[in-house]
Amino acid sequence: WTASKAKNGVMFAVDGTPTTVKPQTGACTLNFNNGKNFCGASSCSGSGNRTAGTATFTKTIDATGYKALQASYWSYMHGQSHAGTGQYLDVGFLQASTDDFTGCCNADNTTCSWNTVNCNTANTKTFLAPKTAAAWKSWVKTSADLKDFAGKKFKLRFRFSSQGTQDNNLPGWFVDDLKLLGSK
Repeated sequence: WTASKAKNGVMFAVDGTPTTVKPQTGACTLNFNNGKNFCGASSCSGSGNRTAGTATFTKTIDATGYKALQASYWSYMHGQSHAGTGQYLDVGFLQASTDDFTGCCNADNTTCSWNTVNCNTANTKTFLAPKTAAAWKSWVKTSADLKDFAGKKFKLRFRFSSQGTQDNNLPGWFVDDLKLLGSK
């Protein structure tokens, strides 16, 4: 994995996961935090503490021999929720792209509009991680239909963005057991 440099030194890493989160398997996850929060400052309130980052799989995935393709992974989100709605303000995405995410929100941009953050273009598709109260602070099996990438070579990445300016002192987003399944 190649991680973008995010604000205040917080970025994706594959490392030990806090016992409060406990990985699905093993002792490590791909996660966006620094072990304490995801803003990287002593006070995580205010617009200056928004943050965003990406973790891109270093190898190009060759699916040229496949007719169907699906990604699955476990997602754990502990970020800011929108009062009364059960929706997160902080968001995580799985993105696949044949053109290296051209035209998509860059890795550390925290002010992208919702549509830009999603970045669905002719060459890139974005899949939102679970964003409901049922998925808050629990592991949720997540899948994405990568049918648009079957028969092609593409890149895969995870992107996190703290859309809100408060509560950025929470654990953040954790990803475990990513699998790509295809049929020929």
